[in-house]
Amino acid sequence: ASVYGLIVCPLYETLGPNALEYCLTHTETSIVIVSKSLIKRLLNLSKKLPFLKAIISLDSFENSAYKSLFLEASQKNIFLYEFTQIEKFGRQHFREHIPPQPDDLFIIMYTSGTTDVPKGVMISHGNFVATLCLPFDFPEVSPGSRSISYLPLVHMYGLKFEFSSIMRGMSIGYFSGDQNRLFEDVQVLQPISFPGVPRIFNKLYKSIKAVTVDATGEEGEIARQLYQKKLEHFKKTGELKYEEWDKFAEKKIGKILGANIKRLFSSSAPLSEDVTEFLRIALGVIFDRGYAQTESTGTGTRVLVGDLLTSHVGAPAPCIEIKLVDVPSLDYYSTDKPNPRGEICFRGATIMKGYFKDEKRTREVIDEEGWLHTGDVGEFDDRGCLKIITRVKHIFKLAQGEYIAPEKVENIYLKNLLISQIFIHGDEFQSFLVAIIIPNKINFIPWANEIVGDLDYETLAGNKVIINELLKHLNEHGKNNGLKGFEQVKAIHLDTVPFSVENGLLTQT
Repeated sequence: ASVYGLIVCPLYETLGPNALEYCLTHTETSIVIVSKSLIKRLLNLSKKLPFLKAIISLDSFENSAYKSLFLEASQKNIFLYEFTQIEKFGRQHFREHIPPQPDDLFIIMYTSGTTDVPKGVMISHGNFVATLCLPFDFPEVSPGSRSISYLPLVHMYGLKFEFSSIMRGMSIGYFSGDQNRLFEDVQVLQPISFPGVPRIFNKLYKSIKAVTVDATGEEGEIARQLYQKKLEHFKKTGELKYEEWDKFAEKKIGKILGANIKRLFSSSAPLSEDVTEFLRIALGVIFDRGYAQTESTGTGTRVLVGDLLTSHVGAPAPCIEIKLVDVPSLDYYSTDKPNPRGEICFRGATIMKGYFKDEKRTREVIDEEGWLHTGDVGEFDDRGCLKIITRVKHIFKLAQGEYIAPEKVENIYLKNLLISQIFIHGDEFQSFLVAIIIPNKINFIPWANEIVGDLDYETLAGNKVIINELLKHLNEHGKNNGLKGFEQVKAIHLDTVPFSVENGLLTQT
């Protein structure tokens, strides 16, 4: 589409009808490319989509299904095509490419966020080329190198990683579509790199720890000793290979990310230091990390190769300036000692053109000097590396005046092997925090059965004795991981239905 000057607008298939209608109408979209399972949904919305002229199915139709859908589309003055038809037409009617200019619009990416109305982030060709052309120290790439694609291409992180792989001559393998089989897909594909988000890495962290350093008995003791030896060796030499641990780990977890894996990438949300360090040592791979937003075309900071510290998200990318702006209401100042703190602001070649048809919200985040205000609070360490503290709008105050950064608290509790998901809540009218918790079923059931006997999962989750014991367990875990008293939850509710996009408890990102 881009070589003909067309603007692309990717959308999540899980968008509700109101959001889908809004995005398609807002962009005046005339052509939609979808899998055939979504065609009926579009046709049902067609009265509310005055600009829709054609639907292209990525899948082929069976004759009977096609006739029915084709008839319905025709009655609504909408053309319906298979993708193969479009390819055939293109071969027969070649058109000269229209090379884009740097300032031309490349893509409109709608951020789900937590607001009612999605925001359309306008990314230019110049923005996207700037982010792809950043220095990328990855000497392991060679002819035949593979990467895996499983992150949504609707998200800047997934899109950027895929284009970067192609640009550097790598081939791409697409996962089977089942997140539960992701690591099986990785072992078949044997990629040299693995992009992930904290949710994936937290899951990997827990599963590896459970059978190594957190194991009971003699094997657990051996694992802890070998891990500590490798960690000390790494800190002295910077080397990620240590034969004793590597042989032991391979016996316990196999080549969980394949035999060729050389590098992990983490972005999208903060990842705890413990998880970063453990996976880097346990798997013996480089762990690339960074911080950015869709509005900065996925570019902001990046940890440099060879940096052994895990307490930060790197230094500014070559095409980005960063400054910290005072947040007096939360007592963060760029003059703070020993480290300056404040709201993180970006400026540079990758900053979006603005929000589509929304000058008001554009002015709210990009000031007159071109600084993008991220809404995140950070600090610079003594080496000029950025640390993320929290998100401004997520911080809240308890009745006694203490400020809470919920993401920090949630990330600490999520390191506990009994927890799969957690939501922390508090407000200025209460003096303590509460939480909704989805237990890690595999670890929770045997732990709970040891306390109250052999009961099913749902019964255990509602058992008052178990709830009280888990609360004690979590508070001990929080204390050991540096949570202050007011940051600890004082009441919890256990649920057995995971948070998901489908049940409206998670956004797509």
